[in-house]
Amino acid sequence: MNFGSNVDNPIIVLTGTVALGSPPYTLRVVDRDATGFSFMVEEWESQTRFGSVTVNWVAVAAGTHTLSDGRVVEAGTMLADHESGSVNFAAQFETAPVVLTSVMSSLDQNAVDSSPLSITTTGFDARLQQKEALQGPRAKELIGYIAFSVGGTVQTKTNVTHNSTSVSFGDSFTQSVVVADTQTLVEADTQSLMLRSQSSTGASIFVAEEQSNDSETFRTFGERVGVAAFEAGALQGNRTGDANLVTTAELAAAEQAAQSLSTQVIGEAGSKTISVSSFNINNPIRVNYTGPIENAVVSLTGSDALGVRYSLRVVSSDANGFSFIVENWTNQFGFSLSNVNVQWVAIEAGVHELADGRIIEAGHVQATETTGSATFAAGFTAPPVVITTTMSQNNATPVDSDPLNITANGFDVRLDTANSYNATSRPAETVGYIAMSRGGSADTGVATSFNVFGTSFYSWAPPTGFTDMIAVADTQTQNSADKVDVKWKTFSSSRQFGLQTSTTSFPGSETIGVLAFSRGVIVGNSTN
Repeated sequence: MNFGSNVDNPIIVLTGTVALGSPPYTLRVVDRDATGFSFMVEEWESQTRFGSVTVNWVAVAAGTHTLSDGRVVEAGTMLADHESGSVNFAAQFETAPVVLTSVMSSLDQNAVDSSPLSITTTGFDARLQQKEALQGPRAKELIGYIAFSVGGTVQTKTNVTHNSTSVSFGDSFTQSVVVADTQTLVEADTQSLMLRSQSSTGASIFVAEEQSNDSETFRTFGERVGVAAFEAGALQGNRTGDANLVTTAELAAAEQAAQSLSTQVIGEAGSKTISVSSFNINNPIRVNYTGPIENAVVSLTGSDALGVRYSLRVVSSDANGFSFIVENWTNQFGFSLSNVNVQWVAIEAGVHELADGRIIEAGHVQATETTGSATFAAGFTAPPVVITTTMSQNNATPVDSDPLNITANGFDVRLDTANSYNATSRPAETVGYIAMSRGGSADTGVATSFNVFGTSFYSWAPPTGFTDMIAVADTQTQNSADKVDVKWKTFSSSRQFGLQTSTTSFPGSETIGVLAFSRGVIVGNSTN
């Protein structure tokens, strides 16, 4: 956008329109100088559609000013994140002004909205809001603010909810420009203040929630909203002093802090379709990552093979990938698998924080058929979902590993050898485990569990938003006398999981845990 005349050190605020039935969005200023500015329209990442919009903007030179009608205006900058940010006004306001804000930096690339709150005559606080599925730590951003004395075409409206609220300007404009912002944060759900429509004499405003965490957008309690309307063109007034401005050194420090918070690749999710017979069953199958993963822990889950019983074992692993073998779980005659899809998740060993604040821990533990336990290094507040896979071959007898007795502090693990091999004595094996806090979304991954009984498959409907979902699963209990493994298959829009026994017996009730991610890299912050 180009100004009609130069504006020194411009502070810009923006407000956009949203048609009924269209998704909300946010606005971010990405560049500015005395001649104009550039901004971007940011979709909340969970959205799948977007149309044309109208964006209103006001730019005021940094400092304090008095308009021709005597009202006071202050424009400045501040740093804020999701839990801190405050400003003391340089101007003398007789009553609490209307404060409008906009994000004016890109220190964190995730879509964000800035919201003022706790506004008084002497200052205000501001907070960043990102989509609810990403409620972990985020970088501070440079926030531009413009504070207007209330009066004339600057006003507040109370009890503004998800329903449209009409605002009368008290004046008529040839070409109206209206900017608005919430002045409170009564409800915690991430929101942005949007325009439903505008005319020469008024506008319709509402509070729009994003829907990454749930589809509900109902606002039980209304927010106070500040609205400022003007005739398109130049604002006239006299500069009276300086306002709060973030220094170059402060912004550089924020940029450095943002880099330390930036997410990194901690793993990857993918699949491998295989066909195996008794002639090549012991041949390792190689999987390569798209990028290096140091000291990766790998979990594998294969698709249902119409009753053919098999197990999976990782036999080697390096930074570039891993190799696994298919094992004839019950020494079946004429063993053969055709087009079996093996889903895999690889996570760098250690403790990591996902973008939504949940924890994922990956590690190794030694286990036998009667011994094996791990203590979590992560501070889980509740029992996580734990998925295990055998990652060594100290004995050639087919094997499966199973977690049990899972608590927030750790779990036990046992090796399972099919009943037909029970007379075989076997040494300890290295078992890789991935433990993940329950909950989540398609953006950050999902950890869940459910009960199954017998050989029936349980249909799990994953949340929407996955890009080619990859899911690994494991039993979380050992209630059955028979040795069981978990296999998967698809049914309509659901993913089904069931118990595969090592004999023809009918297993009892078991709990199955599932970890699901979109295909590709998995990102987070390593905490150890």
